[in-house]
Amino acid sequence: MTTTASDIADRIRDDLNEGIWAPGDALRQEELAERYGASRMPVREALLILDGEGLVSMLPNRGAMVVQLNEHDVVEIFDLRRLIETYLLTHAIPRHDAKSLARTEAIQLELEAEDNRSGWLEGDRQFHARLYEPAAKPRALAMASTLRAQVERYGLQRLSPDTRRTEWANEHRELIATARSKDVAACRKVLMAHLDQTQEAVLNRIRTAI
Repeated sequence: MTTTASDIADRIRDDLNEGIWAPGDALRQEELAERYGASRMPVREALLILDGEGLVSMLPNRGAMVVQLNEHDVVEIFDLRRLIETYLLTHAIPRHDAKSLARTEAIQLELEAEDNRSGWLEGDRQFHARLYEPAAKPRALAMASTLRAQVERYGLQRLSPDTRRTEWANEHRELIATARSKDVAACRKVLMAHLDQTQEAVLNRIRTAI
């Protein structure tokens, strides 16, 4: 079976989320090729994919390095997330129905029972994707996913499922409740507060790592 650049990019992204490499670490093509059982060409293409997502930086004569975010970067990313995700939410709420909200709530129930960090991160990712999905705005959804991945890789990969666990669950449940009531303004307010708290959690992790 041929290992494609997309496959390798997915595996590198997963390993970044697992903290296999720290911010600023070099990613050497020959080592990655050996790790993933692939030739160097698809590895290079995978690194270019991740460079486009802001996870890896391809530097002339230095190869690829894991992007290292500072506090200014994190604030900028979350400012953009607030704009895009509230936009998605505004368009999603009128299109949600009982079935779509039930699916969103089912993801939340699974998330609350998840103890594995990787599983918890994936569940949180699925929750927001399902919440915004009815908006039917593929470009905005892709942008939100890319922005999330940038801070998730740096900050959330090091947060345990117990970090703000109760608050996180309450905020998610409030998002579902306000979406069910079709109260766009209230739902946007909850989401803004949720992203504010997530930003602070990431910033605190960066500050303690310095």
